This record gives sequence, structure tokens and C-alpha cells, in this order.
Amino acid sequence: MRAQGEFDDVLGMSSAYPRPALQRGEILVRIQACSLSPADVYFVRGDVDAILRPTSLPCVPGKDVCGVVEALAPDVEVKGRFKVGDRVAGGKEAIATDGLAEYAAVEAKTAVHVPESMSAAAAASLRTSPMTAYKAVKAAGVKHGDRVLVLGGSGGVGSCLVQLAKHAGASFVATTSTNADLLRSLGADDVIDYRSKNWWEVPEYIAEPFDFVFDTVGLDMKRNAGHVLKSGWRGGKFLALVLMNAERPQLHSIGSVMAMFVPAVARQLATFFWRAVPRFIIIVDMGASNKEREALVELVSSGQLNIVLDPASPMPFTEEGVKSAFKLVASRHARGKVVVEM
Repeated sequence: MRAQGEFDDVLGMSSAYPRPALQRGEILVRIQACSLSPADVYFVRGDVDAILRPTSLPCVPGKDVCGVVEALAPDVEVKGRFKVGDRVAGGKEAIATDGLAEYAAVEAKTAVHVPESMSAAAAASLRTSPMTAYKAVKAAGVKHGDRVLVLGGSGGVGSCLVQLAKHAGASFVATTSTNADLLRSLGADDVIDYRSKNWWEVPEYIAEPFDFVFDTVGLDMKRNAGHVLKSGWRGGKFLALVLMNAERPQLHSIGSVMAMFVPAVARQLATFFWRAVPRFIIIVDMGASNKEREALVELVSSGQLNIVLDPASPMPFTEEGVKSAFKLVASRHARGKVVVEM
């Protein structure tokens, strides 16, 4: 990546890029696969450079990977949690770099062992979308008998939310998607094609409101949720996993960041006290514990959670393949995770 900008202009392949030098707390991983998320798109295009920008250029984009441990920093080796030859998934916490390469320096604190039975594409996808969904369902407190609506069920996060809500005991899970067959195979009880029907106008939903609405779309979906969501007094919660209210957000200053976050935080505080309306809760990625990572690996390994890949994935590790992967994520029409396989 030569600079921030459009994919065709700034991305290219290099055989001369140096292998990463390990810093304290890192492990060197020979990459098998790298999954992409919207944050990677924003990072490359510079859409939100007030909060996501490279520390130096050129750099290697992509942060969520699966691979085999080749070397360990001395402080990591002493702890004995990992060894050369281990198969792991992980990445970098602060910046979206290093993943789209043959080798990457992975922060050991983000890494988790993954079994050989799990595909490289699924393992590389664990850290962002499935973990976001896992933590959101836990934060909501979904339990037996709850009614759940997932906005944007076909994406990496949404497809996991549908499954995890069912796993938590939800009696009815609805979702918005144009891929009804896929979502029903994942456990959805009802799938609304948003091109022909507004979810907030479905008579059944109005008559029997939801306990939880999970929003993976953004675009100010919360304004309509009150029609089909229980009030705060009755436990209704709107969980915002996306705050961007534009298909291509532009955050280039602290002022623009504050303009996005302050109203959302104010709404969360207001609805905590004013329970006549559904509670509004922001789900922010604050990292995960080793216990949470291991629990997620177990869910996938045991077949209780299916990591859905877009039909085009895995894409090849070529210049054209990488650019196509970024463009697919940027289109907002990916049906599952988008992964590049080395």
C-alpha cells in the first residue's frame, strides 16, 4: 500500500518487502489466510483517517490472519503459551496492518490456538466479525424465549448474530437480507427482503415487538426501531454495532469524530434513564479475553457456529485478487466474510 486512496491506485504486490522484525510481545506467523472487514477498507481508502491511518508508508494492510508460528519474541517464548509450529489466529489491536503478506508479526495477546480441522479462511475470520457478534449477544443478555431482529443478516457479523442468538435460546429470530435460503439454513425464522418490504412496517412485528434489535447496517436505522421493539421498561434494547450513517463515511478531523460519537453516547445515556423508549446501546470493539477467544474457537470447531464465507472467497493472493476482495467488502454486498488465502 503506497498511500491512502482508491484500491486500484494505491495497492500493489512487492516481492522485496522485508519480513517483519519481532517486537516485544509478538510472534512471527507464516500466513495461510487474511480476512477483510470494513475497517480495512476505511484504512486503505483513508475514509476515516482521523482515527485509522498508517504509521508509515509503504505498509501492508489487513490485520486478521491465520497461520503457523515461525518464531517468537523472547518474552513470549518465556511464557510458554505458544511454540514454533503452532497454528494460530490473531492480528494487531491498534492498526490494520501486516496481514496481507507471506509473514506477519502478530501480537501474542490477540492470538488463539486453532485446530487443523478448521479451515484457514474460517480461522482468519474469527477475530473481528464472529467475536463482535459473540460479545454483542452476551452484552444484550439474550435468553430463552426472546425475540430478536438482526438488521443485515448476510454479512460476516449478521450471519453470526443469527446463529448465536438461536444458540442463546431466542425463540424467534428475524433478519433483513436478500439471501433468504442462507439465513434460514443458519436458523432464522423469518427473512425480510428489504428491497420490497420495510421491517418496521411488518404487522406481526408491530403486534408482537422484539426484545432486541441488532443493527449491523448503520444508516440511522434506529429511528424506525420503536415501531417493532419493546420499550426500555419492558427490556427492549437496540444494539448499534455500526455508528456510520453513510455508505462511505468521512471522518477527517476530531470534530467529525465527535459529531458521530457524541449524539450516540448522549442517546445511550438518555435511554438508560428514559425507559419509555427502547434502550440504545453502542457495541464497541474493545478487544477480547483469552477465555472469549477460546470459547469462540470451540463454538466453531464443534459446529455450533458456522463462519459464512462469501461465495467468492477465498480469493487468491494476487494483486487482482486482493483488489477484488477490497472492492467486494466496500460494496457492502458481501454475503459472509471476504478472505484472501495465501
